[in-house]
Amino acid sequence: MTVRALAATLCVTFLLSACEHKIDNSEHVAGLRALLGTTPDWVGPDRLDGRLWKVERAFYEQRGFTPAWVDGDRTTPQWKDLIQQLKYSERHGLDPASYHVAEFEQLREQSQSKTSGTRFPLERVPDMDAKMTFA
Repeated sequence: MTVRALAATLCVTFLLSACEHKIDNSEHVAGLRALLGTTPDWVGPDRLDGRLWKVERAFYEQRGFTPAWVDGDRTTPQWKDLIQQLKYSERHGLDPASYHVAEFEQLREQSQSKTSGTRFPLERVPDMDAKMTFA
């Protein structure tokens, strides 16, 4: 590769990364606050689910209503760790389907692209993040 070709490649790479806009987690605060002011249909009606939802609401309040598993519009490294642990829940006599593992994996696969990695639609982040925390 010539010096000119290398320089051109570096310039293009730099411009593409500089043009990429990082989404600030503060953009999700209103959505998470609104969601946590309700009880989503994926929170069951039993007493345990009610208690867990109350704990989750306190968790997000302490975080300033920012996402725990998504950074801006991308997964965090902890996302993959959580999914792996939920997959292995069957080793402890639990059903991974109860934790929406397949849904989370499908969301991640659908949101992956070759040029920008995993990126989620912003409007989906509050519900997705809260659902993962509940799992």
